[in-house]
Amino acid sequence: MGTVLLSKDIRKSFGKKEILKGVDLEICKGEVCALLGKNGAGKTTFINTTIGLTFPSGGSVLVYGEKPGVNNKRIGYLSENITLYPHLSATDNLKVAAYSANQSISQSEINRILERINLQDAGRKPTKSFSLGMKRRLQLVMASMVKKVDFLILDEPTNGLDINGMIWLKQYINELKEKDVSILMASHAISELADCITNYVVLDGGVIAKHGIWSKEKENTSGFEIEVPADMLAQLKEMVGENYEDLPDRLDTAIFWKTEKSYKEVCEYLYSRGLIPEKITERKSSLEEIYLDTVKEKNN
Repeated sequence: MGTVLLSKDIRKSFGKKEILKGVDLEICKGEVCALLGKNGAGKTTFINTTIGLTFPSGGSVLVYGEKPGVNNKRIGYLSENITLYPHLSATDNLKVAAYSANQSISQSEINRILERINLQDAGRKPTKSFSLGMKRRLQLVMASMVKKVDFLILDEPTNGLDINGMIWLKQYINELKEKDVSILMASHAISELADCITNYVVLDGGVIAKHGIWSKEKENTSGFEIEVPADMLAQLKEMVGENYEDLPDRLDTAIFWKTEKSYKEVCEYLYSRGLIPEKITERKSSLEEIYLDTVKEKNN
């Protein structure tokens, strides 16, 4: 697969504050990479270096083999902030976006785009009257539909979206993925977008704390919820050691055991020691768990 983005030892400081401390990342054609991290972790700063909105203090970044900005005609970018002309209609905002990209756009194309995001009845209204979700959907298609995009960069794309908007966004991302469009996406809505993601990066303390292939890891077992009679809970905890978590809704009867054992191995382990659970439930890995575990381990 061709390399779309390649960053090596990217560092960025604002005054004496070091935000990025050496970020190495490669994104290839057709990958949907989730950039995860708490507020202030450097997600937006890193994104800005990829499109030339800010220059790194050290290291190098290449997009399609060239410096940021050179290939921006192939890139769509959604800012985390609302960037619309509030006095203009959705139709005119789309025309401005097309003009800025040196593209022509017909009224029929505009109508088709507005219908895709369910704004066909609001196309002539000024966008200052739109809800946040309507504005966000319009911004997204301005970034990705008025020109052919090979690489789409989304900074908090779910901001303001209701459940229908979220469903539409997931469908749209999956459509782009099928067309081999590469996507770098910074988002706090980890669980909602997990089905769209192929790769993930956890950014913490200005460096990449973990980088993995989510399309493979999501099939892994993270552990098991084990339920026993209340008088056997202490015995269960002793058997599994320290690698367990209490379940708030079942504090007296169940725990979550983090283990790489299979379902069969767990059953054999417990049964051979004379403990017969009332229920064992396998739990698959989640991006949220991976993120929390990664940050916890790095900061311990």
